[in-house]
Amino acid sequence: MLKQITFLLTGCLITLVALLASCGILENEEFEVVPVVDCPTLALNFQDSCAVAGAMTGTVSQDCACIVTDSLDCPTLQANFQDSCRTADGTAGLISGNCVCTEPALDSLDCPALMANILDSCLIRDTFPGIVTGNCRCSSAIPDSFDCPVLMANIGRRCRTSSGARGSVTEDCECLLSFDCPELRLNFNDSCGLGNGQAGYVDTLNCACSPYDCPVFESNIGDYCKTAENYSGQLDENCNCITFYDCPELSGDVGDYCRTPERYLGRLDEACECDPVYDCPEVSKDIGSPCTTTEGYAGELDANCDCLITYDCLELQLNFNDSCGLGNGQAGYVDSLTCACSPYECITFEGNPGDRCRTAGNYPGELDEACNCVPLFDCPVFSRNIGDFCRTIENYQGKLDENCDCVPFHDCPKLFRDIGDRCITPVGYVGEVDADCNCTNDFACPILREEIGDTCIISRTGELGVVSNDCQCVGPDGPEYDCPDLQLNKGEPCTNSDGVLGFVDENCGCDVSRTAFDCLALERNIGDFCPVQDSLSGIVNSKCNCTLLDCQVLMANVGDACRRTDGSNGRVSQDCECE
Repeated sequence: MLKQITFLLTGCLITLVALLASCGILENEEFEVVPVVDCPTLALNFQDSCAVAGAMTGTVSQDCACIVTDSLDCPTLQANFQDSCRTADGTAGLISGNCVCTEPALDSLDCPALMANILDSCLIRDTFPGIVTGNCRCSSAIPDSFDCPVLMANIGRRCRTSSGARGSVTEDCECLLSFDCPELRLNFNDSCGLGNGQAGYVDTLNCACSPYDCPVFESNIGDYCKTAENYSGQLDENCNCITFYDCPELSGDVGDYCRTPERYLGRLDEACECDPVYDCPEVSKDIGSPCTTTEGYAGELDANCDCLITYDCLELQLNFNDSCGLGNGQAGYVDSLTCACSPYECITFEGNPGDRCRTAGNYPGELDEACNCVPLFDCPVFSRNIGDFCRTIENYQGKLDENCDCVPFHDCPKLFRDIGDRCITPVGYVGEVDADCNCTNDFACPILREEIGDTCIISRTGELGVVSNDCQCVGPDGPEYDCPDLQLNKGEPCTNSDGVLGFVDENCGCDVSRTAFDCLALERNIGDFCPVQDSLSGIVNSKCNCTLLDCQVLMANVGDACRRTDGSNGRVSQDCECE
């Protein structure tokens, strides 16, 4: 920490000096810059590396002396045993017990990928110091976080004994040798000596030293081996080392993909040679395949793998229906039957009946038998036919009529409705589209869309009733209320004894705590009609969203109660009919 703070202060001082110099403040000799280091004479800080006579490397002490430490295993190399190093040929290695940088055998290391053993020092992302953990990760874990801080390992994990052998951490935090077969002090499949002087292996079932199936190879049937030609193989039941591949030199089987010496794609044949997959490997295609010439023309690969232009009519070097010159100086076309240059039937258009053309108005057309260019569409301006969909000048959706005029679908395109259709008035009542395309409701009882005395359907019972003077749908015996004492229904406005406005609750009390509307943003209650986008009709749901009604003309959803034309009760069907 001290070195880091010192380094930071030194950097800040250098920056300050540069700023002062750029401003001309240091042009006189009133300032003297003195580096901030622990040892000005050495121009170094405590614990920095230093050099002494004899090319020996030391460390700056608290007395500002360069002290060569003899605590290193290999002072000449300035390293300890098992430290990382580079051999003479640049290969990564480790410091051996005789202070030589040697390349270790990978199977002798706990972590071959890191070229290190467990508990060795390492660098995290080549920058931050760490320790190699038992799972071969370079970790910055704090020693105190382990069961055994001195070993920086947990109980039961692998470790290295003082002799360098592999072991495991015991409950006493000692690194002791561990074996699959303690009596033999060997592990499963380790080599062992038989009584007859031959080599054997440790059996995994009974920890006995058993003879090999194949003594010559000192291995068992199924083990990997090397053939006499040094190819990789596997021991068969006769203790023969059989190569893995049909073509061991190429490490592949017959039929496998390969690369020819010219790096073309190929397959291994029975002779273990890599034959190109294509007749023309340079372009990865076979003879006769389509190709493109250097000039950009369509062609075909010939026997020499050259891309030659192909023609329907080789003598003319033209294709069917190509333009050609007649003897009289006029243009013609190549006949698909005879490959002859024939005159056009419609000379003016240089085409034949059925060919595409352009009308006098520059609309797309087709030549008829009389060589007239007939428009392709009934309404060429729109490139559409009569009855096709179109957009009016006002951008309303419509259809093309017999005069090729785009006529709106509806009498009132702004409302997406026809005259007489139901709609929602600006104040939220169900109305009807009038001849001026306005949504109006002129009924004495606009909510019911009925006149006083008209027949109506009582919503609570579904029975027929009569519209009263106060615009209520009541039975023949007079109005029926949910709360007779209040002469009101649940959910209707009321006034308590203090004159405060409220709404009738489920217990027929006047609840003044309820807001004026269920949905303040919409200024409506749940179940009220509401206008949605494009002037369509909707209804307020329990989440205070205005949802589109299924049947706009009936102003209802499928399954709602409705009144048939004969006055009887019905339900709205999937076809939006009151049935």
